Amino acid sequence: MPARVQVKPPLATRTTLTNIADGRPEDHQTFKTFKEDHAETRVYELESKVRRAAAERSAVELKKNEFHGQLEKQKEQINRIESLHEEQLEKAHKSWKDDKALLQLNISLSTASLQKMKDEYNKMLKDNGKLQKELQECQRNQSSLHKKLTYDMTQCNAQITELKEQYEERFLALSEGMQQKADTADSKTETTMAKLLVPTTEKGKVEVNENKDPVKNELVLATSNQGPSQSANDQKKETTTQQAKNTELETNEIPKDTGKTIIVTTTL
Repeated sequence: MPARVQVKPPLATRTTLTNIADGRPEDHQTFKTFKEDHAETRVYELESKVRRAAAERSAVELKKNEFHGQLEKQKEQINRIESLHEEQLEKAHKSWKDDKALLQLNISLSTASLQKMKDEYNKMLKDNGKLQKELQECQRNQSSLHKKLTYDMTQCNAQITELKEQYEERFLALSEGMQQKADTADSKTETTMAKLLVPTTEKGKVEVNENKDPVKNELVLATSNQGPSQSANDQKKETTTQQAKNTELETNEIPKDTGKTIIVTTTL
């Protein structure tokens, strides 16, 4: 509300009022005129106040309407912001739910994979323990077999050495016996050739026993077809050479009296 404006009366009016207050009758007309002027002044003041009040009320209404429009705009803006916020919140909540479900699924799968890996690791530890035991057992067996192999090789070498010595002794004995038999056969052949008269155009045949036993390898002369003494000697030498080849040391053959041959092969 605007402040009241107090209008002071003119100096003459104040003087008149003072005179009236003093009780002088000549001033009653002046007082009446003053009252009328004062009433008009009051009316003018009131009208001006009413106009100012109306103008102020119009300005207030205008501002009120302006504020009301701004308020409506702000309300609409707030509603849009709230709806947008709610939409974003729903999207964020949905995304959070999806991420949560995915993480839970990943956690479940990871837990299952971890448990599977733990089981496989425990199984591998058990298998490793078994393999370690088998390896230790194999190492012990290898040591035992190596010792046994060393012992067997020592025994085998000793037996081979002994058999070689026996073979050499028997080979020397057989060689001497064969030489004696060859000399005897030569003497018999010469005697027989001297007694028999056979044409020189016929050829003698020499039959050789092919038995592998050197003891029974003897020279047999065919009495039906005898040749010169020189041809018989050549056949005898070839037979002796073949027998020497069959009885070499590399074959490691040990002659027996039964006519069979035992072959001993060694790998050192």
